[in-house]
Amino acid sequence: MRDKNSSARKFLEELCSVNESVPIIVEGVRDVQALRVLGIRGHIVKVHNGHSIQEFCAEYSRNHGEAVILTDWDIRGNQLFELLTRFLEADWEKHSHFRETLRELAGGTFQEVERMMIWEHLALSNP
Repeated sequence: MRDKNSSARKFLEELCSVNESVPIIVEGVRDVQALRVLGIRGHIVKVHNGHSIQEFCAEYSRNHGEAVILTDWDIRGNQLFELLTRFLEADWEKHSHFRETLRELAGGTFQEVERMMIWEHLALSNP
């Protein structure tokens, strides 16, 4: 358990560091709230904002050169990830390891970004 907490804390620190210059794309408001509670303070963008995926990707790509995509890894989240990676022109591949690492850290415990709240005790106090 200690090793898993250490890995989760390292993940949060790296995500926080990258998020100083690269926005994180999430599905909705609860995902944003979870990341904020965990100490992530940079720009976080919600996909579900009333626009189509193509419109979202075009607007995002006009304004940002890179992206960290953190969608859930349930069926719906995986489908959304596929659409985002198809239409997003911003460089997301450089940071694709974050979603995979999060999935590995979660194991079978959770499949949604918002459930990262179980790591609240690992929150970054001085991001």
